[in-house]
Amino acid sequence: MRIIFFASIFVSTVLFSQQKNIIDDNNLKQGEWHKKYQNGSSKYTGQFNDGIPYGTFLHYYSTGELNIEKKYFHNGVASSCHFYYKSGQLKASGIYVNELRDSTWNYYNFNGILILSEQYKSDILNGFKKVFYDDGNLFEIQYWKEGKKHGKLEQFFQNGQLKQSSNYYMDLKQGDEINYYFSGALHSKGSYKDGIKSSVWKYYSKDGVLDTTINIE
Repeated sequence: MRIIFFASIFVSTVLFSQQKNIIDDNNLKQGEWHKKYQNGSSKYTGQFNDGIPYGTFLHYYSTGELNIEKKYFHNGVASSCHFYYKSGQLKASGIYVNELRDSTWNYYNFNGILILSEQYKSDILNGFKKVFYDDGNLFEIQYWKEGKKHGKLEQFFQNGQLKQSSNYYMDLKQGDEINYYFSGALHSKGSYKDGIKSSVWKYYSKDGVLDTTINIE
């Protein structure tokens, strides 16, 4: 009888471990989960422990291609994510904390070239934001603080030559701005106060000759 009893427990344990999509008596997800689309293809696979996701989750397009790879850590609080185009090329990558974007997120075009890089804190821009041309050359770098433009802004021509240099203070342009021609020659310079042009603005020809001076009161 004892052998039968232990054998019964063993079989029950094995069967339980093989089951998927389990919700326990406390209404918590347990073990391996596997959800499908209406067409029968896999939607996602992953594992839970007392309702907390852990390990690697794989999410798929309805047509079967890998969409998202999500690796949980810090007891399910944070996750490292990689998003993919249907072609398999990396589309975006970054970290979630409490399902909010955190730290640096990178975005790529269809050819795998980095086109956008942003820093977040609790899903709010906080740090740099870099925008790139489709060939990977830097177009713009702007600094943010708590979701507002704050700090230096630099824009570049596709050849790498500086196009504009200016500053922001809590979403408003503030202080000096300098603009350049594609050749690198000075185009214009002046200043802003609380987002409005102020003081003296000077404009130059492509030959470097002062062309126009405007006094702004």
